Amino acid sequence: MLNVLLVNKNQEDLAQLERSLFPMRGQWTLSHAHTGRDVLKKMSNETVDAIITSYGLSDTNGIVLLEEIAKDQEDLIGILRADCYENFNDLTRKNPRHVVFDRVCEAKSLINIIELLVDLRKLLKNEKLVSVLSELTHVPTPDLDEEVCLADLLVHPLAEKIKQDILEFTCSVYQASSLKKATFEQTVHLMEPTVLRGLVLRTVVYDFLSHHIDDAAFLQKEFSHSLAVGTFARRLALEENMPRSIMNEAIVAGLLHNVGNLLLAANHWGTYQKVMSRAKAENVSYVPLQEKAFGVSHAEIGAYFLSQWGMKDTIVAATAYHLNPTLSPCADVGALLAVHVANALVMASHEKAEKYAALFMLNRQYIKAAGVSSRMPIWEQMFTQIV
Repeated sequence: MLNVLLVNKNQEDLAQLERSLFPMRGQWTLSHAHTGRDVLKKMSNETVDAIITSYGLSDTNGIVLLEEIAKDQEDLIGILRADCYENFNDLTRKNPRHVVFDRVCEAKSLINIIELLVDLRKLLKNEKLVSVLSELTHVPTPDLDEEVCLADLLVHPLAEKIKQDILEFTCSVYQASSLKKATFEQTVHLMEPTVLRGLVLRTVVYDFLSHHIDDAAFLQKEFSHSLAVGTFARRLALEENMPRSIMNEAIVAGLLHNVGNLLLAANHWGTYQKVMSRAKAENVSYVPLQEKAFGVSHAEIGAYFLSQWGMKDTIVAATAYHLNPTLSPCADVGALLAVHVANALVMASHEKAEKYAALFMLNRQYIKAAGVSSRMPIWEQMFTQIV
C-alpha cells in the first residue's frame, strides 16, 4: 500500500480531494493534515510515500513545507497544488523530485503522476541497472547550479562550445520567434530556465564523453539526432496545447534522451559497435540486442544519470520510458508521448536500412491508450514539413 498524505487547511477541500482519489482506495492509504506542524509530527511516527499539499497553510506554505521535508527524505514524492501553478516552477528547480499542479487539476492527473514517480523510483533501483552502472568508469560529473545564469556561462571552461550549441538550438527550435535573431546574451535571458539548464548539461556531458569515443561521425550523429528530437518534441507539444512547463520538459528530454547511448559507447565501445552493426545488418531494432548485451537499455542508464544530475523526475521518466512507453504506469498527452513520437519519426527519417526497425519502435498501443491515435497523421505531416 502507498501511504499518501493530503495537506490542506480547509477541511471541506480535504474531503473533496479524498473523494476524488476514491478510485485508489484499494492501493493507497490516505491520511490528512491541516498544518505544516501536523505534517512533521505525522512523518516522525509513520512512513509517508507521497504528499499532496495546497500552497496556503496556516503556519507555513506548501513550498517551504516540501523543501523542509526533502532535507531528510529525498525519495518522497511532493506535489504542490496552487493557482497560477506555472509561477511556482522555482520549486521544481530547487528539488526536481517535486511536481507543481494546478489547484483545480483533474484527480486522474494526480493519480497518474504519483503512479509514474513510484514506478520510476523502482526502475532506478533495479539490480540489473545497478550492476551495469558499477562497471562504468567514464562518467561525467557536471557541476551545475539549480539555475544557470549568464555570468557563469561567460566564464565556463566550455563557454564557446556552450554558446555555439545554444545558438544552434535556438535556430533549430525557435524558427519563427524573436529568439532566432537575438544575441547570445539576449537568448540566455529570454530562455526558459529548465531548457537552458538542459542545454548546458547536454554540452558538458557530450564534451566529456567525446574524449572517450574515438568516432567523430558517431558523435555528430548522436548530437544531431538529439537536437532533431528535442525540436520536434516541442512542435508536437505546441500542436497539442500542452502547458508550457510540460513543453519545456519535452524539449529537454528530447535533447537528453539518448545520453545513455553515449555512456555505453564511452565505456564499452567494442560491444556497443557489435550491437549496432548486428542490428543494422539484420534490419532489427537494436534495443533488444542492447538489453541482451548489457542487461539493460540505454534508456534506463540515461534516466539514472539524469536523475543524479538534478533533472526533473518528469524528464527522467520521459527518458526512461521513451523506447517503450507502455512500461509507464499511465498513458497521457505529456512529455513522454512527445519524446517517444519525435524519436520514432526522426529514426524513421534516417537511412532506408533503418526505417523498418524505426517504424515498429513507434508504440501505437500507447498512443491509442493516450487517446490520440487520430492525431498521428497530423504529426507525421508536420514532421515531413520540417525535415
